[in-house]
Amino acid sequence: MPAPPPAPLPGRRRLAAYALDGGFLCGPWLSMIGAALFLALMWPTAGMGGLAVMALLLAFSSVFSLAVVVLQAVLFIRRGRTLGMAVTGLVAAGGVRPLAFLTDPLLDPLALLIPVAIVGVGLNAIGSTGIVSEEVLSQARPVAVAIVPALHIGVNLALLLLPPRRTLIDRVFGVHVIQDGPPVSSPPAPRGKAYAVDILLAAGCALPAVTVIIDEMFLGAAVASGFELTILGTLELLLWRRTGATIGMRALGISSRTRP
Repeated sequence: MPAPPPAPLPGRRRLAAYALDGGFLCGPWLSMIGAALFLALMWPTAGMGGLAVMALLLAFSSVFSLAVVVLQAVLFIRRGRTLGMAVTGLVAAGGVRPLAFLTDPLLDPLALLIPVAIVGVGLNAIGSTGIVSEEVLSQARPVAVAIVPALHIGVNLALLLLPPRRTLIDRVFGVHVIQDGPPVSSPPAPRGKAYAVDILLAAGCALPAVTVIIDEMFLGAAVASGFELTILGTLELLLWRRTGATIGMRALGISSRTRP
């Protein structure tokens, strides 16, 4: 007889993991918000200088977010954990994890393009039949592009609050998210990859603060960057005290403590 599926975990832990993943992905964009507020209050006539500040921060935030998405994909596909799942002690077991990641809008923002593309193809097909006028379709397209991705996210979140606490993506690709086991103790030498993850996250928070050296118009970004770094440092410290591992070490399933 096949083994029974793992017992589901409370949906709140999945929601917490998703929230953390969103924070890791969008954290550097807080520096743009800080810069925009500072420029609006202190440098309302900054002109091209202000645009240059925002352009530089936009480029950095975009590159960092893309790096985080790639990192999350590698971790989830190879280790069954995203950064948020590593912090909350969850792991994905079984199923087709590559496809689960690529289609889960809560893990991979690019997955939102899938329902948008489906809607676009469907509306174009309807338009080609002549049943609906092009004027009506031109009004329906922006509404559908806004509603369908939100509905995709909403359905997945709602299913986490109902037994068996599995998203639509979990069900389609056979993924079961369960409680992660204790990390394997590791000597300092093999922890290089884990520390690289931690350094990447810290750099995403800290680098916008360095830009204040270039020009004082970056001060708002520096303040926001310091706030981000404080939150990340606090999270790392709490996780280290509780598990003997950093975020990167938890993501790779290793710890500094010897297992009993």
